Amino acid sequence: MVRTFFGFIGRRGFKLADVFENFYKEISGLYYLTRATLYCTFIEPLRGKPNKWRPVWTQMEEVGVKSTTIVFLVSFLIGVILAFQSAHQLSRLGALEFVGALVGVAILRELGALDDGAGHVWAGWGRVYC
Repeated sequence: MVRTFFGFIGRRGFKLADVFENFYKEISGLYYLTRATLYCTFIEPLRGKPNKWRPVWTQMEEVGVKSTTIVFLVSFLIGVILAFQSAHQLSRLGALEFVGALVGVAILRELGALDDGAGHVWAGWGRVYC
């Protein structure tokens, strides 16, 4: 419907229509997630429906607690690789003592973006259990 509305403009109209469609999909998805979360949290317990938190806690344990070993291993290996690669270059500059700080900042900046992705994944799982 949006494409036909902006279609009279031409190719740029179709691009603008795609932007509006994507924006609408994101906003409507956020609305439905918020509505379902509020409904399952506040309305269903008042109506006497059974609590659905048990599968949520099971999933959190499976994904979070039981995956710490692989997360630690991958983080350690990324740090080792960064240390080896940066130590060679920093030794040529005479700044070998900054390897630890460099690895810490690099891992924080690179892996910090994963937190955003994890938030989207958890939001998707919230829809499943409601």
